[in-house]
Amino acid sequence: GSNGPRGGRTVTVLDLVTDKTYDTGSALDDLAASIGLYPDRRSDRGGSEPEVLVATSYQGRELVAVGLERANAVVVIDVSDPTEPTPIGIAKTGANPEGVEFVQFGDRLYVLAANEVSGTVTAVAVHL
Repeated sequence: GSNGPRGGRTVTVLDLVTDKTYDTGSALDDLAASIGLYPDRRSDRGGSEPEVLVATSYQGRELVAVGLERANAVVVIDVSDPTEPTPIGIAKTGANPEGVEFVQFGDRLYVLAANEVSGTVTAVAVHL
């Protein structure tokens, strides 16, 4: 194994016009903690560990879904205003979500999470 830094805690948005970056700060860990999913034992090395993300446009908003690998959760973030990436929802997934995807059925939007350790797929409706 490597002795370098591991994991992360935020989702960072790069505004290509201004070349500035903005991120979610502690919001992802705070949100996971608010529903009892924050992995305390990982506080010193990556916390919830957002690992994989996907973006979509839906109902006039720009959204990102990110899997929180160590919190066993998926978060939807509104990045319509890149200067204020705002988490708008969180849901429990199976163990270690490694892949996420948005899927639209009719006028409903869902996030699918492929969970590496549990070998399951979680489907969660997005509510704006």
